[in-house]
Amino acid sequence: MSAFSLDMSNPFSTGASGTFFGGPGDGGHVGSSWYEAFGMDFGAPAGTQVLAVFDGKVTDFKQPTPSPTVFGDQIWVRAANGSLNPDDPGGVGIFYTHLQADPSIFIGATIARGSVIGTISAGNPSHLHFALAERRGGTNFGVNLYSAFQGRINTTAIMTVEFPQNGSPPTIV
Repeated sequence: MSAFSLDMSNPFSTGASGTFFGGPGDGGHVGSSWYEAFGMDFGAPAGTQVLAVFDGKVTDFKQPTPSPTVFGDQIWVRAANGSLNPDDPGGVGIFYTHLQADPSIFIGATIARGSVIGTISAGNPSHLHFALAERRGGTNFGVNLYSAFQGRINTTAIMTVEFPQNGSPPTIV
């Protein structure tokens, strides 16, 4: 798979509290799955709209029963180099949780960057957890763009991220 670029925006154009609870490797983000270990937590009041970070296709969607460790819906979205096929060996995936999904969200739904995918659920503290993964050779590798998202909180700024697909970290171009 060759390198590709992906335009991304912040999941909050407005309304986030500006409180950051931790990114990959801190704030309790540990675990064997990329969506745990590479999680990014951004504070926002319950009811704040959450926007799609990039164009993609919903590949998994769960509405779990709330428990001490899981609050709200869980949404997995894939974007791929030139394709929205979740079986492609390359591309990018994102996982969102601690939100109430918009009624337009279901497995197979196509979403556009900046469209509303849900609202923040009540929690202690209320926040959005999301994580990114670069897919190489059919395997997901966590991506740390925490600082880039922090610097763009509550904006509509778009960043173009280059994914080299060779094991090197992505860069913002």
